[in-house]
Amino acid sequence: MKEQVPPIIYEDNFIEKHRIAWRVEHGVPDPANPLLEGEYPWDDTTVAVGHGSLQIDPIDGKFKGWTPVMSGDTPERVGECEFRLAYIESDDGVNWRRPQLDLCSWPGHERTNLIFDNDSGGRTTFASVLIDPEENPGEPYEMFCFREVHWSNPERRVAGFNQTPAKDDIDVWKYYGLYRYRSPDGLHWRGVEGPINLKTGDACYVYRDPNLGYVAHHKFTAPLGPGNVVPYECYDQCRVAMRRSSPDGTNWTDSVPLMAPDWRDSNGDQIMEVGRYPYGDGYVGFVTMYHAVSQQIDVQFSVSADGENFWRPIPRVPCLPNSPLGDYGGGMIWPYRLPIELDGRLYLYYGALAGLHGDIYSKVSDMRFFRSGALCRSSWDMGRFFAAVNVDGEGLNAPGVSLPGMTPNPDGIAYPYLTSVAEEVDGKTLYLNAATMRGGEIYVELLNDKLQPIPGFSKDDFSPYQGDDSCLAVSWKGGSCPESGNVHTRVYMTTAKLYGFAWR
Repeated sequence: MKEQVPPIIYEDNFIEKHRIAWRVEHGVPDPANPLLEGEYPWDDTTVAVGHGSLQIDPIDGKFKGWTPVMSGDTPERVGECEFRLAYIESDDGVNWRRPQLDLCSWPGHERTNLIFDNDSGGRTTFASVLIDPEENPGEPYEMFCFREVHWSNPERRVAGFNQTPAKDDIDVWKYYGLYRYRSPDGLHWRGVEGPINLKTGDACYVYRDPNLGYVAHHKFTAPLGPGNVVPYECYDQCRVAMRRSSPDGTNWTDSVPLMAPDWRDSNGDQIMEVGRYPYGDGYVGFVTMYHAVSQQIDVQFSVSADGENFWRPIPRVPCLPNSPLGDYGGGMIWPYRLPIELDGRLYLYYGALAGLHGDIYSKVSDMRFFRSGALCRSSWDMGRFFAAVNVDGEGLNAPGVSLPGMTPNPDGIAYPYLTSVAEEVDGKTLYLNAATMRGGEIYVELLNDKLQPIPGFSKDDFSPYQGDDSCLAVSWKGGSCPESGNVHTRVYMTTAKLYGFAWR
């Protein structure tokens, strides 16, 4: 199984890097984008804002989405962020439909595809839907979602939780937070508990982990550093990502830092969300990156070997860049919880919004900008997310010339290279995920603890690689690996893309 997964690089734990940078692959937009646009009065402004879950249901094989939608002219307020939770589905992931359900009506429409309206507990965001028919066959669908009770909710409580109506608009905040539901069909939801004791900002996605149980990635705020204040920003602190876990979904650990902007990010950058998708022995995460200076939101790659320490390739550039402002995705890109692996590609669905997060010229904070949004998706070849490349684009010096600290190849040409930490490789095989370009080459050699080539496994014993393979087993004149001991793996490259390598 593991040998079928193209290896990727999970963390920047190399003991040596010479003339190496990281190339980030842009997602390929689906030719059918936008997949779904506003049509009904409850979703005419934004049919897909993100802040929800979209996945293939293991029970019936359908693509299903639980997504907040927004109306441009609601019965309660005009022009506000009235996020209601809607249900959409598809047979192929491209052609989406809105099943007309009898759960929530709308003036002039007895049936809609809404699951929660505001009168059931305020607006609904960040719906994390988990599906496990084996653990709970009677109610295999579980959902964690935010209920913001103070939004257009005359009842001042969340339905189904035996709450006493709040006394006023101040008292109602005691009911704000994350709620838990169960369902037999993903449509009719039973309240289980809430608000859950998980202090967080308004962004929170919940995942299941085979060892930890439930894992929550959620937003928190930290004081802004000197020079990072953006005059027109709608918030006076920096958004960062935190992590919690729970064995039962009820009792949660304290928050631990997951990701925060640092000196390698641009001024004003903040972290809105960090995804968590199991891949091989680690995780791939999609980072929703908020650029407070431009008020745009795009998406970056992150990876983790342990689910706790996430690393982003440098330079920090988006894997899903914004379109020109005014087009779908020109202002904000909000990914849905869980990408989908299908036919050798990894698909990410997202709410593509045309407008900015806020008015960059206004002196007054205004949050009514989640407008003109559509459902879109982009995809990548599995394992082809980002690659180590030559920092100079070619990776060659003049023949016979070697820079200080560089190691020449057999022809006397100095190659850029990187060297891994030592690991035990006895009985294993090295797999490469790489592609050469314009006549480039890759050499691999194995080193001992003194960083000396191991006899039979030096670059002289390796036939230079040229090609494009996502999971290629390699060997040397000495075989596929030394007989025993820890080894360092050093990869030399010129005009090549090294997406990953792993001993298996």
